[in-house]
Amino acid sequence: MKPGDLVRFKEGTPIFKREGETFALITDALTLELDGPKIIYLFLLMPTGEVKVRRSENVEVVIEAG
Repeated sequence: MKPGDLVRFKEGTPIFKREGETFALITDALTLELDGPKIIYLFLLMPTGEVKVRRSENVEVVIEAG
């Protein structure tokens, strides 16, 4: 998962249930590794124009950037 990828929220995540917000564009990614497993946070541009931060396990890649 990298900036420019189009992702879809996995079924069961709270945002999945909102109409029109099942897809998002990755604008940036941040990897944290603090005394445990590596966690990747994605900055996602939503269809509404707002940016949300979600963990990478909540989404799946639909279209990879060029």
